[in-house]
Amino acid sequence: MPVDPKGFHYFLVVVEVAGKRVDAESLKDKTANKVLNGFVKIYRRNRIKPPTHRLETDSGSEFTNDQPRGDDEVRRAR
Repeated sequence: MPVDPKGFHYFLVVVEVAGKRVDAESLKDKTANKVLNGFVKIYRRNRIKPPTHRLETDSGSEFTNDQPRGDDEVRRAR
């Protein structure tokens, strides 16, 4: 993906399969903290409900690292 003039390189895309909704957040890098903050921003917009049962991701390092998990932050994002 080309670099945005503001420095964004990535998109975090969230798809709510049951409700058939999609939302996205642009990211400058894909560190675990930036991705977690992206999830929080998406869920605070209230277009997509935070996961109540399961959140599926790929096996990228931003999702499988040793940093503490931010599940509580995502749940509080309402």
